[in-house]
Amino acid sequence: MTYSLIRKAGEVAGFTHGELAQILGVSRQLVQKICADATPEYLSARQTQALFAAVRLAIDRMEQGLTEMEKRI
Repeated sequence: MTYSLIRKAGEVAGFTHGELAQILGVSRQLVQKICADATPEYLSARQTQALFAAVRLAIDRMEQGLTEMEKRI
């Protein structure tokens, strides 16, 4: 299986194929094909930056949520 930024973003941030498609401005079907290694992944610079920004935002939200949970103990 080839390395895929899209697949990795889904794993790291827990994004669905639909969410990834929305972030990238492509169809859910295309994301599914890329994640299944059925078609090559070609991302523009804009798409790559949007993907990174979405993953960073998801991680920030998770960290904030965890911090809040820990304060409640």
